[in-house]
Amino acid sequence: MKPKISHWVGMLAQYSGMQSFLSHVGLLGGDLILMFHRILPDHQMAECFDPHLVLSEPGFIELLEILGNEYQISSLTEIASPRLEKHSRPRVALTFDDGWEDTYRVAFPHLKNRNVPATVFLCTNLVGTQRLLPEERLGRIWHHAENTRQLEEFHKNLTTWGVPQAATDRLRLHAIKRIPNAHKHVMLSVLEQLHDVPPANQRRFLTWPEVYEMAAHGIEFGSHSASHVSLTAEPDELVYIDLQQSIRSMTEHMGKPPAWLAYPNGLVDEFVVEAARQLGFIGAVSTRKGGMLHNKIHNSSSSLSNAGQFLLPRCNIESSCVATPSRACDPSRLALYFAKHTWPSHYELSARAQVRSASLNTHEEPVLVALGSENNSRIMPNARERCRQR
Repeated sequence: MKPKISHWVGMLAQYSGMQSFLSHVGLLGGDLILMFHRILPDHQMAECFDPHLVLSEPGFIELLEILGNEYQISSLTEIASPRLEKHSRPRVALTFDDGWEDTYRVAFPHLKNRNVPATVFLCTNLVGTQRLLPEERLGRIWHHAENTRQLEEFHKNLTTWGVPQAATDRLRLHAIKRIPNAHKHVMLSVLEQLHDVPPANQRRFLTWPEVYEMAAHGIEFGSHSASHVSLTAEPDELVYIDLQQSIRSMTEHMGKPPAWLAYPNGLVDEFVVEAARQLGFIGAVSTRKGGMLHNKIHNSSSSLSNAGQFLLPRCNIESSCVATPSRACDPSRLALYFAKHTWPSHYELSARAQVRSASLNTHEEPVLVALGSENNSRIMPNARERCRQR
């Protein structure tokens, strides 16, 4: 029987002493990639639509100090590459999803002052806009319905849009994330009108000048798709089109295509991995738990021999997982949290779903997707044909 994580961590603490507790967790579990979404001051924490996506600014400051003492903070490209020399400390990389404006306003000054590398994954269609992520739109409708005593009606309205009843709100949210983007936006617009949700009127995401300033100080930028689409829910052709649109935009603004991809909502299958590789990404990060030492992937397609590079595990950091009443980021709690994330686990990469709704299978004409001036010799074949070939 596998020992409990708490037992393993307790034994480790007795062996190593608390001063190097985190380092030994890292050495046993392997290098880590951390995943952040929003970093907000204490008085703005409630503004985040999902508490699982936010770390307090004091917690972020304490975390950077702890990592600086216990880990070798590296870039994503470095941590994904084999070590060229031995080092006594494990490595850790910092990544930020979505490109929220507080990544620049709150997190970036602390990264810059400490000369800490990081990678930010942009939804390119949202840069410099006041638009909302589909998930944030849903969260605002949900909260408004709850505050105005319309929650039961809201749940009924969701079922009319094909969202199955579920035991928890979290399960409902997971189901909604798997709805194709076009259908999802229509649904959200109707629900906003039905429940009279007030419009949002403040900027949510980075601007390109802010991106340029961060890049000038060593921050790397990757793709998080163009519009935060759930790639496993989209028609095959649109997976290529959306990612290609993101690549074109970043190439135009940054002078080079993005090297890394982060899958929106962590949704990925063999087809999406193959599309990312075909489009020229060197790798991709997921939302699955794990350390780099145990980054083992099983998949049904023998052609995806390096799938692990396109499914790098990450550890999501939020205040509820690392904070205590006395510390915004407690070292002991952080060590236990890391240990849980780096425990070896089996991961099966799913094949493309065989049963799709009729609306996703109506486009049989060949779709050719060019990658822009620097890569215009690389053309994508019809996506379904690629699946048949595999």
